[in-house]
Amino acid sequence: MESIGIDNATRDLNPPKNWDRDTQGPCGNLLIKDVPMYGTNVMMSAWIPSKEELEWLNAGHPVILGIVGHTHPPLFIKVLDAKMESQKL
Repeated sequence: MESIGIDNATRDLNPPKNWDRDTQGPCGNLLIKDVPMYGTNVMMSAWIPSKEELEWLNAGHPVILGIVGHTHPPLFIKVLDAKMESQKL
C-alpha cells in the first residue's frame, strides 16, 4: 500500500533518527492528521492499495499491520466511508 497523504495534515513525520536505510530498508516521511478522539489524540494517515493488492483483498487475503518496536500501541484500521469523508477525517 502507498501512503497518499491526508487532507489537512497537521504533521510530517520523518524516519527515526537512528534509522539505517542500508540495513533496515526504506523509511519515508508520513503525513498525518492529529484528531481528538476517544478522549485522546489519534494520529491518522491515509493509504491506498495498488491494483494488485485490491485483487488480493477481493480474493480474501488479509491486510497485515507491522509495528516496529517491542510494544503494540492501541490502533485501528478503517476504510474511509462517505460519512467520515464528509467530516474530512
